[in-house]
Amino acid sequence: MYLQVEQRARAYVVRQTDHAHCLMFNVYQMLEQWLNAVVNDCDPAFAREEGKI
Repeated sequence: MYLQVEQRARAYVVRQTDHAHCLMFNVYQMLEQWLNAVVNDCDPAFAREEGKI
C-alpha cells in the first residue's frame, strides 16, 4: 500500500517537473520571437542581413 502511494507521488512529481520545463521552454521561445520582432522593427538593415526580410 505505502509503496503504491510512493510510486504515485513520484510519477506526479515527474509529471509536474516535465510540465514546468515545457512551460519554461515555451516562455523562452515566446521571448525569442518577441526579441526578433523588436530587432526587425528597430533595425531593418540588421534584419535584412539576417535574411529575415
